[in-house]
Amino acid sequence: MPSRKRKILLLILIIVIVVSLYFLIRPKPKPPVAPPGAAPPALLFMDNYEDEPTIRVMTHDEWKSMINDTRKKVYWRDKEVWLEKGWLNEEWQYRFDVRPSIASVTGEVAHSGSKSVVLTIPEVPPGYILVGRYIARYFRNQSLIRKGTYEVGAWFYVPEGNYPEVWLSMEDHPSWETFYIVNVVLDTKDGSIIVYYTKHREVIGKVNFRHGEWFKLWIVYTTGGGGYTCGYESESERKTFKVKKPWVGHFNSAYIGYSAYNFYAGGNNLSSEREQKLYIDDFYAKVLEGT
Repeated sequence: MPSRKRKILLLILIIVIVVSLYFLIRPKPKPPVAPPGAAPPALLFMDNYEDEPTIRVMTHDEWKSMINDTRKKVYWRDKEVWLEKGWLNEEWQYRFDVRPSIASVTGEVAHSGSKSVVLTIPEVPPGYILVGRYIARYFRNQSLIRKGTYEVGAWFYVPEGNYPEVWLSMEDHPSWETFYIVNVVLDTKDGSIIVYYTKHREVIGKVNFRHGEWFKLWIVYTTGGGGYTCGYESESERKTFKVKKPWVGHFNSAYIGYSAYNFYAGGNNLSSEREQKLYIDDFYAKVLEGT
């Protein structure tokens, strides 16, 4: 009998040792993989339009309401997808344009998934340099407006017979006294890569642009008004460009009392004869390094 008890105790001891060794030497589980489309913590936004968001039109009255709400620390507009309709007159003054245009989610073409945004840009009237239509994201939540390095990008598709300037930009408003507009623009007539400054535009390079093909524009910028990097990417070509300085603006009373970021993906029409059309997908901004 004592011998049987010893065997049982020995068996129990062996089981305890085996179980202990298993937990000591078993492979550590891999961290969970985020589901497709999940945003990492550094991502401010990623708009792929698969959820078919409502695209709200930014108007002069809406803009004034956003200013008032921001000063009251009301930030619901940060989560909305907006269409900004603007034009630039011969004195380089930017104003909201009230004429209608299309900005809607479509399944006609897409860079990823099955949806994109189709955008139309009306013709340029007398007395104006260009007309712009931009999908916009406005960030006013002060906990998100941090100094750092940001990457902004979007994919674009221009159908045959359309020749807009394709526009991507980030506006850095650290105060109402001085602000910075970092931008990269593709001229679809000749493949020129352009940067807009105060009252002039400068060609900084060329790419082999082709209609009917998705391509990406991107910007990497460290806040504070210094130079930045931008680039172009398609299936056949990748190019990077250095820009020495951003477009610098001064004294905008709309930003008194707070800092802000604005992000734009869209296009400019320089034609007085016809509207232009383009598609936008996978528009995003993320923090590469921040404080």
